[in-house]
Amino acid sequence: MRLILALVLLLTTMLVPVAARAQDRPPAGLMWNRSGLPATLPLQIRSPPGRDLVVFLTRPGSADPLVAGFVRGGDFFRLLVPPGEWQIDLATGETWQDESALFGPDTNVNRLSQPLIFSITGGNRRNGHVITLIEDAGKTAISGLAPQVICQIADWNGENREYRPAGDTADIQAPPLAAVPATPEVPRRAWRYLHRTLKTRSIFCD
Repeated sequence: MRLILALVLLLTTMLVPVAARAQDRPPAGLMWNRSGLPATLPLQIRSPPGRDLVVFLTRPGSADPLVAGFVRGGDFFRLLVPPGEWQIDLATGETWQDESALFGPDTNVNRLSQPLIFSITGGNRRNGHVITLIEDAGKTAISGLAPQVICQIADWNGENREYRPAGDTADIQAPPLAAVPATPEVPRRAWRYLHRTLKTRSIFCD
C-alpha cells in the first residue's frame, strides 16, 4: 500500500510541471501586431502534431518582426495579416519557454526562400497564402506553399416591416359602446415596406 502511495505521489510531482508548462503556452492566434496596419489577409499554416510553432512576419531588409502568431501543432490555424511584402520565419519546438527564448535550445527556425505578398485586388479579393509543414528527421520542414484567395460577396437581405406614424391607434382596443365619442377616431392600417440590409460573406474563390 505504501509503495502504491509513493508511486502516486511521484507521478503527481512529475505531471504538475508538465501541466504548468502546457498552460503557459500562448493561446493560438495573433500574439502581436506592431505594423500599425489592419490585419485582414489570410495566412494559413498546416502543421504536424507534436510541435508548436511561432510565425514571424518581417519586412524584407529588416531584422525586427512586426507581426507574430502562435500555432498549436496539428490544429487548424489561419492568421489575418496586414497587406504588403513579408518575410516569413517559422520557429518550432516542443516545450515553450517565452517570447525571447522561444522553445529553448531545441528551437528550429525555417525561413521561406522568398518574401510573400499579401494584397487586396479588385476591391473584394483578399490574396494570401497557405504554408504546409511536415516532420522530417525529427524537425519541422516546409513542404508546400500555395496561394489562398478569399472573395467577399455582397448580398441583400430583405424583410417586411411596418411603419406607424406617431399617435397611430391601430392597436388600441375600442372602448365600450357607451363610451364611444361622437366622432370616433378611425384606426389606420400600418404601412408596410421592404427593409433591405447589405451583408457580406467570404468564400474561397480560387
